[in-house]
Amino acid sequence: SPFLYYGIKETPQFNSSSIVEFACPDLISPTRFLGPLGLLFGFVQNALYARKLSTYLHGKPDAVVFSREHMLLYLLRGLSNAFVYEMHDFPERRRGFYFTLFARVKKIVVTNEWKAAEIKKIFLVDEKNIFVAPNAVDAGMFAHPVSMHEARKQLGLAQDTKIVLYTGGFAAWKGVYVLGAAAQELPSGVEVHMVGGPDNERKKFEQWLAQEHIQRVNTH
Repeated sequence: SPFLYYGIKETPQFNSSSIVEFACPDLISPTRFLGPLGLLFGFVQNALYARKLSTYLHGKPDAVVFSREHMLLYLLRGLSNAFVYEMHDFPERRRGFYFTLFARVKKIVVTNEWKAAEIKKIFLVDEKNIFVAPNAVDAGMFAHPVSMHEARKQLGLAQDTKIVLYTGGFAAWKGVYVLGAAAQELPSGVEVHMVGGPDNERKKFEQWLAQEHIQRVNTH
């Protein structure tokens, strides 16, 4: 359930029964490493999904379309519905495409003030149409009844060292390779521990550490 995955509480008005699913073939996962051919299949999948969504939205002019998929919103731009685009990666290329998209969407959600300023400057988007929602973490998810001293003891970590801790995915865009390289510059008495997955990305990162002879990073 998306509610369970994202830790969202269900309500009588918004719950699992509110979710409408559209069957669509997955053409992206098996072709993502095929270069231009993969991009073509990705476009086809977006087009198929946009067609089903367009049919569903027919007769629902008050429905708001909220998405982080720029191509999907572009394909749906002929609809009268209000669009909200959640932007994560800043558009460094295809500026003409994004000019068209930004002119169509009602609101743009970005993760930091820098992106908001750049969108205003480059794409001339009105400030009132930009909403900054920084990435966040629920600190309560990491709360633990065991004290720091006891936790270090159970994990076999020295009590007198400072620890730089990362938890999350090991994909390159997360910055894990930057942290790995920076670990070499840290003073003695500082340990770097990186916890996460998935397994294939973590193993790839561990191979990179070995190739670069970086020994100050501990992965878990």
